[in-house]
Amino acid sequence: MIRKLIIAILIIISYLCQTTFNRGISIGNITPNLLIILVCIFALLRGKKEGLLIGFFCGLLIDLFYGYADVVGFNSLIYMYLGYIAGIFHDVIYTDDIMIPVVFTAASDLIYNFVYYILSFALRNKLEIEIYFKDIILPEVIYTVFLTVFLYKIYKLINDRLEKYERRKEQGDLYGSGDIGDTI
Repeated sequence: MIRKLIIAILIIISYLCQTTFNRGISIGNITPNLLIILVCIFALLRGKKEGLLIGFFCGLLIDLFYGYADVVGFNSLIYMYLGYIAGIFHDVIYTDDIMIPVVFTAASDLIYNFVYYILSFALRNKLEIEIYFKDIILPEVIYTVFLTVFLYKIYKLINDRLEKYERRKEQGDLYGSGDIGDTI
């Protein structure tokens, strides 16, 4: 239960930073995709089910408040797939290596922006992919990757603390054994 609450708080904080405080964190009108970072990191740390669920809720927030053409589900579907795909690699990666989350976040942001371009612009016959890639996709990917390096350590620490808490809770030793002789 505590994990769900903390993940929900992280989703809301990331969403608010990405949308509300975007002028404060943007560089040259480029804002990092903090929700992609959250989805990728927790999918890699926790697996495909959690990646899928976090991706769904992150995408749903974007759909509800900044959705494309009143279509709910477009961002949810993309974030959900990205979280699931990153979560597939949960069992085969070494989580202390920073490069793997950085590569997955870069690839996910690139895929998200490319799919968004296709569904938002290419289908409306606006085919300036070079301009969109050079001016929007590439700077956003670079900025997102830069923040991933810092946020990964924070999210990993949060995940490690939650796992430690959950293990202690499973063992029934949440507050210690209660024997005063153990502490003396």
